[in-house]
Amino acid sequence: MPGAHSRLPASGASRWMNCTGSIALTADMESSSSSVYADEGTAAAFLAEMALETNRDARWYRHKYIVVGDDGCFMHDGGMAGGHNNRTFEVDDEMVEHIQLYLDNVRGEMESVHGKLLVEQKVAIPGIDEDILGGTPDAVVAVPFGKLTVLDLKYGRGVVVEAVENFQLLVYLLGVEHTNVFSEFEVVIVQPRAPHPDGPVRRWTVTRERLREFEREVRAKAKEALGPNGAINAGTHCRWCEASGQCPAQLEKAREVAKIDFSPVDDNGFPEVELLSTERLGELYAFQGEMANWFKAMGAVIRERLNIGEDVPGWKLIKGYGNRAWTDEQGAAVVLKERGFRKKDLFNKPKPKLKSPAQVEKLNGRGFKTKKEQAEFVSKLTNRPEKEANLVPDSDKRLEHRPAHADFDDLTKGTDNG
Repeated sequence: MPGAHSRLPASGASRWMNCTGSIALTADMESSSSSVYADEGTAAAFLAEMALETNRDARWYRHKYIVVGDDGCFMHDGGMAGGHNNRTFEVDDEMVEHIQLYLDNVRGEMESVHGKLLVEQKVAIPGIDEDILGGTPDAVVAVPFGKLTVLDLKYGRGVVVEAVENFQLLVYLLGVEHTNVFSEFEVVIVQPRAPHPDGPVRRWTVTRERLREFEREVRAKAKEALGPNGAINAGTHCRWCEASGQCPAQLEKAREVAKIDFSPVDDNGFPEVELLSTERLGELYAFQGEMANWFKAMGAVIRERLNIGEDVPGWKLIKGYGNRAWTDEQGAAVVLKERGFRKKDLFNKPKPKLKSPAQVEKLNGRGFKTKKEQAEFVSKLTNRPEKEANLVPDSDKRLEHRPAHADFDDLTKGTDNG
């Protein structure tokens, strides 16, 4: 798995090349905590790496569990001894199918060109220290004096990633290219869970001329980003920036969007959409994605400030909970069968996976006088993990949740520190 990030990581090239001022702007900001979506992607990448290094198919790891930690990942066979938590992911049939697609493309590339495979090896651009500008490609297939191919697994569902003009993969090409002479260059995105007109596998052939041009661009942008005069620009590249939601360029963009003739307006103080000109509708709607990301980032910043004890007028946190889960799935299955539940009713098909607590509660169990008694029995075998606190208006009737470290000496405000 990749080690520490470079100051100018290849994975963030789209951001810092389009907004060179973002490096200085975020220098003193703490990195955002990982999300379940990011952890899931990390787990999938770990599985892909293991399968390539051991020359196994993804199905070999089916029903094992991957635990994602701050210092890396590890795999185990299940059970509480493996350390289940909300950063643990089962290698289920869906993950097996999607990772196998990636493996087939990597191995297919190797076979077609008889190339050497490099897996998760850090690369850097010549003349620039890897701690400054570098990255770790998922897979590289290299044929000296022949073709150089960079393949990248994108496991996310939400944001479609294009292969054409992908700055991250172009940095990877530059990082490997100097190790030998190559005559062809190609980048490949494998994104099995995000629908795209061109399918889950997208390829782009990069000309030598474009690679040389990009090298000049990236070196110039890197110099600017590391200097005192980086330019701050708002755009779609703001999505993953730590400064998103508190960036002056984003605020200016919002003001730009807000320059509207506010007459007439609806009950919320916004212009009546039906009365906007077709030209203005098209102009404003182009900003909807950026504005949505800006407000999402703003919510994250508000949540962080509430978490450290700062009051934010009009907003508060309430405890968040995930869905109920079996405390010990294997142990629960044994106990449920002992209480008369039939095995064929307890497990989902085609894979033998225990049904959820809510599903089991609806089954016709034997030995229970009432459904309530059955539900109480099932409940004792489950837990309901806490999730990230929810941000809600302070008019919400539910109890406010303030982390203990933020409200240690104040237990009289009707807060929920349980």
